[in-house]
Amino acid sequence: MFPYIQLAGGLLILWIAVKVMVDAGDPPDAAPAPRKLAQAVWYIVVADLTMSTDNVLAVAGASKGDWRLILFGLGLSIPFVVFAANLLPR
Repeated sequence: MFPYIQLAGGLLILWIAVKVMVDAGDPPDAAPAPRKLAQAVWYIVVADLTMSTDNVLAVAGASKGDWRLILFGLGLSIPFVVFAANLLPR
């Protein structure tokens, strides 16, 4: 079952990457601004959910079922992701 979840996640990220690249090639006045904003929000939400699921699966797989390691891994990775995301705007 997990290979199919990984495949679905990879396909979602690939779809988002292709859509962003195609949308970036469109002329600036091709679509109204509200539609572009809604699309951007949708891409961010789907990418965030996909990468979060991937992170949880990676930590769970690396821990081999040990709940202490799962909690430690998530407790370490989530603040790291938030810290790294705060570095981007700077």
